[in-house]
Amino acid sequence: MKPETALQTLDFVESSGQALHAARLLAEKVAGDSQKVASLIPQRVASLTESGLINATTEKDAATEQLSTHEGSLNIVGNLLDMLGEQKQAYEQKLAANGNGTSVKAASGGQQSGQSHTKHADATLDYSLGGNVGRRRGEGEKSAADMAIIQSLGLSGRIGKRQ
Repeated sequence: MKPETALQTLDFVESSGQALHAARLLAEKVAGDSQKVASLIPQRVASLTESGLINATTEKDAATEQLSTHEGSLNIVGNLLDMLGEQKQAYEQKLAANGNGTSVKAASGGQQSGQSHTKHADATLDYSLGGNVGRRRGEGEKSAADMAIIQSLGLSGRIGKRQ
């Protein structure tokens, strides 16, 4: 055998060994991830059943099967997000229909937001743009109206400090 051929053979064997080692590590990682996922599936299906999001008798097996794949898991997450969105919309409509609140439209283009008191809050109001009916502020949180009054009284640095 020529020395060049022997060196080429050794290089091929070394490259093959490295590729097989990388493949083995990848296979072990995939197997470990699959075991982790398989151990989490029963807990997640039980949570979905207990919360009433799936029917224990008809949908439990399908949910278990779907959660075992990435695509199925993402489909379930998408369905849950759709359900949450529907519940949020229904809640906002119920809140708007039942409450005597303030309908606040968001400011656009640097203009001041128009605030109008209504007998019933606007059911079509997009709350993500700044409007909010019946929202409670957290401790120390001030509204724009509070800030305007504080500034007009010249108390900007004194209000809200804890001693």
